[in-house]
Amino acid sequence: MQQQTCWNQTGVLGDQSCPTLKTVVHCHNCSIYRQAGRGLLERPIPEDYATEWTTVLTQARTQVNHQKTLSMNIFRLGREWLALPTDVVKQVLSPRPIHSIPHRSNQLLRGIVNVQGQLLLCVSLYKLLGIVPNQLSTLRSTNEVRHNSYLLVIKKGQNVWAFEVDKLHGLYRCNSDLLSNAPSLGRNTLGRFTQAIVTWQTENVSYLDEEHLFEALQQGAL
Repeated sequence: MQQQTCWNQTGVLGDQSCPTLKTVVHCHNCSIYRQAGRGLLERPIPEDYATEWTTVLTQARTQVNHQKTLSMNIFRLGREWLALPTDVVKQVLSPRPIHSIPHRSNQLLRGIVNVQGQLLLCVSLYKLLGIVPNQLSTLRSTNEVRHNSYLLVIKKGQNVWAFEVDKLHGLYRCNSDLLSNAPSLGRNTLGRFTQAIVTWQTENVSYLDEEHLFEALQQGAL
């Protein structure tokens, strides 16, 4: 039987009501989850371990296929609400100084940020997606911290990027059948990066094409 732990009740495998998710994004980043993992590694392996987990994983896979749910992180840039798959967003952090790179920084590549001792390239999704920033989103200098915003770290394979957002809703799950096809927006840049439209509360959220996004960042910022 599946253990009734917080991550499959109120965490990402449950109803996602845990308030800690707003800061850690995923249960994998939570100290409770890590402590439980260490406890599992230290305990003796039961004789029926393989059989039990084969059944559990088969049931979980069947449930996901039946529900066809998508998990995403919703955030805002300017007046646009956007979303990326949850497994792409690795960290949500408070804003921090962005330091320009001599002869490299531009409108797309803003510079580097220090994230837990690691220097990450910081980009502007405003520029990439053709979104007009709000007046409060415009910085007077590169290394000036913008308050009431968030820094998101996204990763796919070996590609890691950081970027600022104006507002963060956080985790949201919906049935894939509720997604609408992105309308044809001609030369609208955001439309070319949008794979579907998600109806959330009273907003239409652009669900971004992660493959296209990472490819464009790799080509434009490096």
